[in-house]
Amino acid sequence: MKTEKLYQKIKNEIRLELGKYGPGEFVNTEVSLAAKYNVSRPTVRKAVDALVSEGVLKRIAGKGLVIPDDNNIPESHSKSILIVVNIQKEDVNLFSKSILGIIDYANETDFTYKIINQDDKEKRNQILREINFKTYAGAIVTAYGDGSDKEMINIIKSNNLPLVLIDNPLDKGIYNYVVADDYTGGYMIGEHLGKLGHKKIAFLSTVNPAKTVENRISGITDGLAAYGTKIDSKDIVRLTDEKEAEIYISKRISSGNFDYTAIACCNDIMALYVYKALTALGFNVPGDISLTGFDGSLGEILSPVNFTTVNIPGYKMGYEAAQLLIDMVFKKTDGCKKRILDVEFKNGCTTAPVNG
Repeated sequence: MKTEKLYQKIKNEIRLELGKYGPGEFVNTEVSLAAKYNVSRPTVRKAVDALVSEGVLKRIAGKGLVIPDDNNIPESHSKSILIVVNIQKEDVNLFSKSILGIIDYANETDFTYKIINQDDKEKRNQILREINFKTYAGAIVTAYGDGSDKEMINIIKSNNLPLVLIDNPLDKGIYNYVVADDYTGGYMIGEHLGKLGHKKIAFLSTVNPAKTVENRISGITDGLAAYGTKIDSKDIVRLTDEKEAEIYISKRISSGNFDYTAIACCNDIMALYVYKALTALGFNVPGDISLTGFDGSLGEILSPVNFTTVNIPGYKMGYEAAQLLIDMVFKKTDGCKKRILDVEFKNGCTTAPVNG
């Protein structure tokens, strides 16, 4: 028992001493450490072995003990999460909360993290090709199924890194993921508009090939169908990005080819651009036309209007993704895990019964 206590004491003292060395620097030999702390060589070796097993120290044959740098940390000892996302400056809620959830769970389990937030997917993939994956225990990413995202997934998988997807499940391949119940959220929107008597509805989305969007469209379609309403395929409009919605709506109204009583958007940011276009042209929301968002990414503080939308639990998504990933790292879970989180319908002030 005394030997165990002494070994622990020496181990802690050596750990404190290591704080004055930088990555890649060599430290005292075991012989000098034994002399410094006036203990036997076996006691020092046991303390050093423990520090080596924790990745704090590394032995290099013929050279001695060294502080590991990023390129020398053994993969089995890595306790860092790689997070790859694309957070737009307008989005300070959904994905930022997801990142906070990941960080909180990482902190609880003594994991560090690196965030790659890159709008340019080619630059993102170049960054991934150049990093040292041995410094990471696993990765949490958002991927929407285009060619660049597939390349990103392949880069990570080729480095044998455990992987968890958030927000979008991908409909091909075997993936671990934590996503929101987009279909049910869509159904809630469709059901809500159906109850209000809307029959002529447009759905605006981006061209992003995300399964989340398809699930939202399916949900809205089925929710409206319960009230005898159908969205025609020509009324499902796919735009390059959210900002294009403002231009599209302005041109559509100016052309005189606009007879919708409601517009459903794939996310809150797009709904905001539609709202700007409608109000600029003198339309009253919801008096003249109803408008819905999806995801709760803006919130009342950042939006000029309290949107009717579906709130996605961003923080919980990130927290559970980190929990799932770290369980995978420590082999606490087997097989492919898929978690679908409940969403919440929010009845704001941008929808109303059909006027007249």
